[in-house]
Amino acid sequence: MKTEQPSLKSGLLYSIISAFCAGFLAVFFKLGYNAGLTTGTMLSFRFLFALLILLPYILLTKRRHLSIDKKTLFMAFLCGSFFYGLQSYFFAASLQYISASTSSLILYIYPLTVTILSAIFFKNRITGSKILAIFLIFLGCICVFYDAFHRQMNPQGLILATLAMIVFSTYLIFIQKSLINVDSTVFSFYVIAFTALQCVTVYRPFSNLPVTMEQWLVCLFLAVIPTVFAILLLYKAIERIGSSYASIFSSIEPAVTIIASAIFLNDPIKSLQVLGMAFIISGIVVPNIRRMARN
Repeated sequence: MKTEQPSLKSGLLYSIISAFCAGFLAVFFKLGYNAGLTTGTMLSFRFLFALLILLPYILLTKRRHLSIDKKTLFMAFLCGSFFYGLQSYFFAASLQYISASTSSLILYIYPLTVTILSAIFFKNRITGSKILAIFLIFLGCICVFYDAFHRQMNPQGLILATLAMIVFSTYLIFIQKSLINVDSTVFSFYVIAFTALQCVTVYRPFSNLPVTMEQWLVCLFLAVIPTVFAILLLYKAIERIGSSYASIFSSIEPAVTIIASAIFLNDPIKSLQVLGMAFIISGIVVPNIRRMARN
């Protein structure tokens, strides 16, 4: 048990900090739309700036790890140019039609999908604690969907948010498979690089550059907080505790989004959202108290 304790604690900590940073993603996208930015421009500069931020750090600390085999490089290419690029688009596009808190909460149905896929592809045992966590999170998501339909939110936004959840679930499983004997920081660097390349190729952002300081700041904050910090820490968490547990522990993200939306976007916090948030947080804490105490 002594050898597992640092890995479990660090994995839990990385998941929570990553989720806190990622919780601001929807808020920054909303602020970008309010400032007149397009989806393609925000996505492109989000990943371009992230790439520029990571490059000096990688060259100084991970240069000897930059050389990876062709198979791993291809996996990074698929993660960046397909899974992460597609999920990012669906999520950002959904925010044009529905609130930041609703879109974030819909995304957090993914622990159910991730746990099932982990059991299928990695033969991970679905323990009683995982079942309880998934059940509580699922109850939270029921509250969110009921609230969304009760308020007659745009169906297109709900569909886009659901597609983002499905792609993100598959993406997390793919990452766990790809991170075997691979430095997570280097892998995330390549993923961001390929995502940036995909965004620049598809959206052609240099023909529609941000023009105001507010627009540039939104793009920069998108790159630093919910991208560089969130992705690096999530990969490190998956390395230590696996994608299914990382999914459960990082479920505080929608709670961060709800609170941040209320503060920065003046979005009202609905009672059903609070109930859903309570179920989701319970899904993190309650079933894992015993495990954390034992370790």
